[in-house]
Amino acid sequence: MEEKEINVEEIFTTLRRRKATIFWVVLIFLFSALYYNHKKRPVYRAMARVRLPGSNNITQIALQGMTTPWNDVPTQLAILKSLNIRKRVIEKLHLAIRLEDSVNSVFIDSLKVSPTLTPGHYTLDIKEDSSYYVKDSTNNVLISGKVNKWSENDKIGLLIKISSDIKLPLKLHLRIRDIGNLLEKIGGHIKIQQEGNSFIARIEARDYSPEFAKKLADAYAESYVDYTLEDARYSARVLKDFLEGQVARVERQLKVKEDSLSMMEKEFDYFSTLMIKDGEETNKELLSNYLALVSEKYQAEMRYKEASALSETLTRKLKLSGGSSLMTGDYGDLIDKLLALEKRRAFLILNYSPEHPEAKRLEKKINALQKDLSQKIHKDTLTSEDRISPKILSILQESEVNSILYSARLKAIQEVLKDYENKLSKVPDVSLTYFNLRRKIDALKQIYENLLLRLEEAKIEHASQIPDARVLDYALVPKSPFSPNKTLNLYLALVLGLFVGVLIAFLQEHLDKSIKDPETAEKIIDAPILAVIPHMDVPQPVIEPIGTCKDEKLIESLNRFKINLEFLRKTNPSLKTIGISSTASGEGKTILSLNLAQTLALSGYNVLLVNADFVKPTQNKILGIPRNEEGLSEFLYRDSEKANILKTKLKGLDFLPSGKNKGYISSYLLRGQASKKFKELTSSYDIVIVDTAPIGVVSSTLLFANNLFDGLLLAIKYNFTNADFLSAVCKELVRNNVNIIGGVFNDFKTSQGYGYRYYYYGYYYHDTRKGIKHTIKRFFKRKKGRKK
Repeated sequence: MEEKEINVEEIFTTLRRRKATIFWVVLIFLFSALYYNHKKRPVYRAMARVRLPGSNNITQIALQGMTTPWNDVPTQLAILKSLNIRKRVIEKLHLAIRLEDSVNSVFIDSLKVSPTLTPGHYTLDIKEDSSYYVKDSTNNVLISGKVNKWSENDKIGLLIKISSDIKLPLKLHLRIRDIGNLLEKIGGHIKIQQEGNSFIARIEARDYSPEFAKKLADAYAESYVDYTLEDARYSARVLKDFLEGQVARVERQLKVKEDSLSMMEKEFDYFSTLMIKDGEETNKELLSNYLALVSEKYQAEMRYKEASALSETLTRKLKLSGGSSLMTGDYGDLIDKLLALEKRRAFLILNYSPEHPEAKRLEKKINALQKDLSQKIHKDTLTSEDRISPKILSILQESEVNSILYSARLKAIQEVLKDYENKLSKVPDVSLTYFNLRRKIDALKQIYENLLLRLEEAKIEHASQIPDARVLDYALVPKSPFSPNKTLNLYLALVLGLFVGVLIAFLQEHLDKSIKDPETAEKIIDAPILAVIPHMDVPQPVIEPIGTCKDEKLIESLNRFKINLEFLRKTNPSLKTIGISSTASGEGKTILSLNLAQTLALSGYNVLLVNADFVKPTQNKILGIPRNEEGLSEFLYRDSEKANILKTKLKGLDFLPSGKNKGYISSYLLRGQASKKFKELTSSYDIVIVDTAPIGVVSSTLLFANNLFDGLLLAIKYNFTNADFLSAVCKELVRNNVNIIGGVFNDFKTSQGYGYRYYYYGYYYHDTRKGIKHTIKRFFKRKKGRKK
């Protein structure tokens, strides 16, 4: 069979024909969406917005002319999604512990739960003296304390509040939840996104409760701001703690030195004390310069220890790799230059004074060299540790530069001081001891004052640290659920239902082998379709006699059938006995045979209608003939008797029943006289119409077609006859030399879309179709008639 090219008309025809399938599929999807919308528990979404830290730093860096500022937004988003923030949310909302008894007068205000604590059910026992005990199922005490007071141990911390009117003692049940499950669950309820390319993060919280969704979003935003505040104060706190320790240490040293000086003065008499205090000017000048240099040595030593300790503290707390420093570059040349300059400066201080012009010039060179060293260190560590915030990284870089600078200064001063030990040895021992002690006390006092000043600055810095992060917008209580989106679900169900329905429709069309149009039937049987019989919307499509029928479609189709048959007989005058059969039962061959016989009789032909269906003789029932009436089977079996031909109510139409003998008819047909006898019987008639059993089911029909018929007509039912089966039957008929003169396309439904394609019946189909508009008008006309 030749493949047909698919065109737009056939696509729309398929859609019209399978509209019921598409309708039911869409209906199923819509009902599924409605059921889902009804059963799905509504989820609410609340949104808070926070400003991420770093926007002020970016502005300052941009003003300084840097075109590629460091972007901290990915780091801050990662912090927002971290377990640290989730733990803070759990503590802020008191999610880890829950009262299973509904008591409004007891409230757990604060809670700290260790991840190692076994989750489960616990008992809270509040005594008359306002003490409480939290016990597990084995009556072991988890924690105890007093109400309205904070109590904690290594596993849990609680602050339990009760109202004054509550009656004690009281026993309640608690449930401590698994921290790990809570952390995972909160992560599933939170969605964090950056708002465009800005320094603003959007925090979306989703929950079945709109109030809790708002609380969760707000708690998440506040927990993040609290974390950034602690991070901003971290470096200032480290410096403050270090300076406090140094102040205490210098204060202890100063007290020891002062006590020693006091003891020495008590041991001298008045004149010895005066002599020591009023020593030679040379000694005073020498000791004065020496005191200035030693003072610088102490300051350099303190600054070096301060920078090294700060660097080591930050490195240890931040758990950095690569030892105690992030600096991996080679700074040997710069350090050697720095050491040489420091030696020259120390020499000038000893021999002249710190205010010497050459000493001032060397100090400027040292400051310039310090800037070069700082820039080189900054360049080497710009991208080495991206996870460290810019502020902490800056402190680390500054401490490393100070460590190198003051280390070089300390080393240079120590070397210069050794050269002057011989000169100092010439001073009397008592005087030298006295002046050394006074020098150390003065140096310690100066260092002490500097440390106190630095400590106050560090305290102010720690107290004034304000995080760049801010809660821009607190969440609002959502009024409508975020999910399910009922309208969207219905639209999606409609679109998906249409898509799946169309897909199923085309799949059904592809798998459906039934014949849908006369053109396909003509190609299969290789013979013309003589008529297209429309579908009749009545219980019994036969109206007896056919002449009283008022259905124009049926009458026109039967007349066309008769005319086309007459054309065939003109080209083939021997065409008299015509058999009508089908491939299977239910294709309308019996009704078609009777209607054709009546139409021919009304046209003036002398017609004999023969019922040759011995398996299911429906023709007898339609014409009201008893089943035990003798007929064709007896005529073929009894050679000497005449056939029992019955007259019908329609003039010119006789009927030969099938007969009551339903044995094997093949033995009758194979007799030599059966064909001749049947021709003698039908010689007095113009046309003989033979209704046979389905030729694809009953084998005797093939013998009838081969021995008795001049031609065979095949009844082909719309959307019923299988194309493959019809093709196989036609091949079998051709092999047995059966003359297939044509076919009749039966029970054709114009509403399926094929009625307009065939000019010879399309006009009547279109003209008599009853649309919805026509049905409504006819309904109202009937109503008016009844009222009248």
